[in-house]
Amino acid sequence: MNVAKLFLLTTGSMHWFLEQGFTEADLSELPTTRRTAYNMQRNSKLMIMSLTR
Repeated sequence: MNVAKLFLLTTGSMHWFLEQGFTEADLSELPTTRRTAYNMQRNSKLMIMSLTR
C-alpha cells in the first residue's frame, strides 16, 4: 500500500501527537469523504504526519 500521509482526529491528546511528530492541520486537508462526516460539535483537532521522506 502506498500511503503518503497519516491523519487523525483528537479531542484531548494533541500534545502527545505533537511530540510524536504530527502537526496540526486545517480541516480542508481531510479527505472529502471523511470531511463530510466530521462532527463539528466534537471540536476535534486534525493532526497529520507525512510518511514520505
